[in-house]
Parts: sequence; structure tokens; C-alpha cells
Amino acid sequence: MRRIKNLLCLGMIGLASLLPTKSIAEVNISSDINFLSRYMFFGIPFSKESVNQSMINLNKGDFTGILWENYDAEQKKVNEIDVFADYTKSVKNKLKVSLGVIYFRAKVGNNWEDCIDWYAGACATDIPLSPSITCHKFTGSGSYVESGILRDFPFSKKITATASGKLGYNDKAFREKTGFSHLETNLKISVKLSKKLSVIPNINYSRALADDLDNIT
Repeated sequence: MRRIKNLLCLGMIGLASLLPTKSIAEVNISSDINFLSRYMFFGIPFSKESVNQSMINLNKGDFTGILWENYDAEQKKVNEIDVFADYTKSVKNKLKVSLGVIYFRAKVGNNWEDCIDWYAGACATDIPLSPSITCHKFTGSGSYVESGILRDFPFSKKITATASGKLGYNDKAFREKTGFSHLETNLKISVKLSKKLSVIPNINYSRALADDLDNIT
């Protein structure tokens, strides 16, 4: 019987919008800082210890640009920098469709490696659990498909809990095999402290569904 790896990530805290949100010619600017016990890259463990992930978001209408970085506590340095460009359109408040591209630059071993991810996704927002699917195509490193469900539980105007689940199918994306890669569940609680600051503690559980992921660290 094949071994299945269980990974429990605890104590993940997100601080949303630490920088004041500003509107400059209809361009919204915000910032997020997240502290995670482990970093999972499309179901593949990318860190042994905790990480600090920060990002700056620029949004205008349906277009969003993101500058993102990952700081590894064990290595004590930034080991990944990404740039996102996303277009998300709401169709009659029933369906959201997204098209985008991500430029990854990550340090693997002693070398920095580059990759481009082209993706397309859709989410049905007017039916229970808001089912979604997103397809990723990586230059030179296979493809990845992820389906998901999500539900919000508003407790008050300032506190909302969100439960979600994801199932990943990995076709030789940063691995040699093809098949279902992992199942992930997440529970987070957003606490709005002010108009410009929220604290979001969350717990994430990821279970590998493939033997070749057991020894990836």
C-alpha cells in the first residue's frame, strides 16, 4: 500500500491591507502580509519551516497586477519573486471568468529558475458552494488543473468565516508523474479591525494523493 503524506499547516495568519488603500485615477492599491507554517506550491511542499509572504496589489476595474515575494525563515532570505497579471470578469453576477499570466522566479538549490504560468478559470457564484475550476499551463513544465468549492459564514459585519476545499490534478508540472496530486481544505476567519486593516487567522490541511510527493521537501 502506498504511503500517503499528511501535512497540517497551523497558525497561518494573514494581515490584509497593511498599506492604506488609495484611489488614484480609479487605481486601487493595497498590500498583504501572510505568515505561514509551511509553503505549498500547487500541492508540493516548497519549504521546511515557516515563511513570510508579502504582496502589493494594483487594481483597476477588471484588471489586477500583483508583485509577490516569499521569505523563507530557515534560509533567512527571499527565495521566490512572482509577478501576476489578471483579468477577471463577472458575467451577469452568475459567473466569474479569469484569464491571466504569472511570472515565477524561484531559487531551487543554488540556482534561480524562471517559469511562466498561463491560466484560465471560471467560478459559478450564484449556486451553493461556488464551484470553480482553474487550468494552468507552465512553460516547459507540464500543466495543472484545480477544482474547488467555497462557502462564507458571516457572523457579523466585521467577522466572516470561510471554508474551502481544493482538488489538484498535476500533469508533470514540477514532477515526473501525472495524476491527482493533493486534496486541500482550509478554514479562515476574517476579522475587520478597521476600514483599512483586517486580521485573518486560518488553518490549512493538505493531503498528498501521489507517492512521488512523499519525499519532496
